[in-house]
Amino acid sequence: MIETAEETITTCQRCGAPIEQKPGRGHRSRLYCDDRGKCRQRAHRARKQVQAQDTANVTPNVTNGDLQQRIAQLEQDLAAAHHLIDEYINRKKTSQPWKKSLQERWAQLGKAADHPALTIPIRVPAGERAYRVFGLAASNELLEEGNVTLRRQLEE
Repeated sequence: MIETAEETITTCQRCGAPIEQKPGRGHRSRLYCDDRGKCRQRAHRARKQVQAQDTANVTPNVTNGDLQQRIAQLEQDLAAAHHLIDEYINRKKTSQPWKKSLQERWAQLGKAADHPALTIPIRVPAGERAYRVFGLAASNELLEEGNVTLRRQLEE
């Protein structure tokens, strides 16, 4: 930028043409030789094009094989997590005889009914693991109610 006593001369950010800046305070510095014209529009379009290319290149060169490999890795991680959960559930036992009998009955009825989803005062999702977790965490009253509900479903 060249400064003289009265005016400042800069260059256009798009084409490099000289721009005379108005002297004094309060005037904004011009960035393009024609703020409403071609250089400003072209610079704007160029910025948008670069942004679009950056967005398109978020996952560059990812192939179907790479995705299949990632899916396989995630499935292995999930299986390992399920194994840990099952180990925890198998280790967790109750010492109360009444609760133990309720849990055993819950497991038997659940298996006989193929572990359906139940809605008692709370919702029990379908599946063996959900039944095992519920059996460990539920109160005696909820286990009794679940057992009664399962027995009724089996009788129907």
